[in-house]
Amino acid sequence: SVVGVYVEYPSNGNPNLPTKAFGSGVILSDKGYIVTNHHVAKDKSQVYRITFHEQIKHYPATLIANDKISDLAVLELADTEGQRQLNNMPAVEWGDSEKLRSGDSIYAIGHPLSMGWSVTKGIVSFNGRRLQNTWQAVIQSDVSINTGNSGGPMFDMTGKVIGVNSFIFSPGTVAGSIGINFSVDGNQAQYIVGHLLKLSLIHISEPTRQEAISYAVFC
Repeated sequence: SVVGVYVEYPSNGNPNLPTKAFGSGVILSDKGYIVTNHHVAKDKSQVYRITFHEQIKHYPATLIANDKISDLAVLELADTEGQRQLNNMPAVEWGDSEKLRSGDSIYAIGHPLSMGWSVTKGIVSFNGRRLQNTWQAVIQSDVSINTGNSGGPMFDMTGKVIGVNSFIFSPGTVAGSIGINFSVDGNQAQYIVGHLLKLSLIHISEPTRQEAISYAVFC
């Protein structure tokens, strides 16, 4: 199941800093853990709230672990009511991202521009793209993803997660997707998330409101 992730930043007395952001996440464990991006869930000074499909109420969540290098993070519902809601939501399964080939149909579900749930469909442009700003190979696609899709899943056509949407290329003054989008490889994400849950490590960093490397913009 796909969820919305709302983030509240500490203002630190600076009125010029944004205080809210949003992203997406996916329930990928029968224990109720939610996977999202590190750039969505950076540290415990931020307040996290989860919203489920077709529900208005937001439920508090706790950051369990994250990893800046792979851009992955794991959240857990923080209260009994939220856990009860989450237990009624089905966890989705990991697929095998190694089987992806250029031209394969895929789709993404997320929370773009805080507009609510959206599904977009496209194809794999290149599986295993290596870029300067990622230590691992990523999946390039033309699926339309924008701000708010961060941390949401990329599915194959069998409904299994084969990637975690992370960033887009958006050169010049273009603010949204131009069809060059990147996701954390699903097989690598599954491996890293498993280790994060064992170690419960949180990368401590000053939360920034906007990050970009060259033309790479977090979605």
